[in-house]
Amino acid sequence: MTNIPNVHISPFTRAAFEATKRGNHLDARHHRETGTVVGGIIKAFLNLGLKVSVNDGEETTVKMSQSYREIIEATFSTDQDYLIIHNDKLERLGTVWLIYGNEPYEVFSSDPH
Repeated sequence: MTNIPNVHISPFTRAAFEATKRGNHLDARHHRETGTVVGGIIKAFLNLGLKVSVNDGEETTVKMSQSYREIIEATFSTDQDYLIIHNDKLERLGTVWLIYGNEPYEVFSSDPH
């Protein structure tokens, strides 16, 4: 039996690993590609010096973080997440709505309503 390595991996990589174990290589590829898109979005905001909060639709699980690891770990626990973007003055700049299950390039929307 193959176990998930005891190192930091994103929830998308973890899901891809599990899909591969089940022999579902299409799902595995989808999870990897979705993780690449979501990770790129997060890194783009962090590279601009912005802070990111993560809301899973029920609660804000990460508040105004600049830690990629903390933010990516909080994603993909439900079928959608909201990335709430703040500047260094803690002013809310906007929200990115992440909707999982679509094609990887369709995972995000700028209008959560």
